[in-house]
Amino acid sequence: MELILSPSPFEPHMSNRFLIEFPGIEIPEYLFQKYKLYIENNNFIFEASLIDAISQQTNPIDLLQVCKVNIHHLDPTGVKCGGYSFRIKGIYYETEGDYSKSELLTHRIKGIIEEKTFHLIYEKNKK
Repeated sequence: MELILSPSPFEPHMSNRFLIEFPGIEIPEYLFQKYKLYIENNNFIFEASLIDAISQQTNPIDLLQVCKVNIHHLDPTGVKCGGYSFRIKGIYYETEGDYSKSELLTHRIKGIIEEKTFHLIYEKNKK
């Protein structure tokens, strides 16, 4: 007797499959290294880190203008399959240059998410 298992419709999102967009600000998606959503002092917080590249330097003044964020989750083939859209306020910005470290120059931003603007992004696969 052969046991045949049906494929599971559940495929978990991997933490390294995402794209971040700041609509109106041209920052290539590949520069984003990580993001974090969490609650702090009754505020819903968004943090992101992105590297500075010689071919595409990021202007810190542009980052201070960020007010809308789209985070897209990707399936294993790289197709957008979900995510979040929201607005932020109260931007905090940080970068650091340090000769004692051999790290990439990284920009960090942090902002408070306007909870009423937080929406899931989801499109069902159309056949």
